[in-house]
Amino acid sequence: MTIPVVEILDYKVFSGPLAEMPFSGTCTVINTLNAYSYAVAKKDIPFRKALKSSTILVADGFPVVLAARLLHGEKIQKIAGADIFYHLLNYLNNNSLTCLFLGSSPSTLSKIRDKLALEYPQIRACFYSPPYKTEF
Repeated sequence: MTIPVVEILDYKVFSGPLAEMPFSGTCTVINTLNAYSYAVAKKDIPFRKALKSSTILVADGFPVVLAARLLHGEKIQKIAGADIFYHLLNYLNNNSLTCLFLGSSPSTLSKIRDKLALEYPQIRACFYSPPYKTEF
């Protein structure tokens, strides 16, 4: 699977439209890059490694889109995390696939479970609310 990317300040950012985002038959790790996450990653080495090891890293902010344009003449789209979320829900539902919701409170996960059952009935979803920790 070849993923179209543009290199922006040492990050390989997805350069295609959301509708053409490729998914493999295995685990796909999608992260978003915006000005804030870029600034945090400059100081937080594990976070930087997580961004760089993403299967797909998307531009979630105008500054990243602008950097692609100014540094490389590339026109890429801003893809918000919420847009990816709903795109993935439709993909999972249309293909009767499974996903994991990790984190949040049990009550929030219960609300997600109820809404998925109504709006995306073909998704097999798993849920886990780990104990809260201030550090990992």
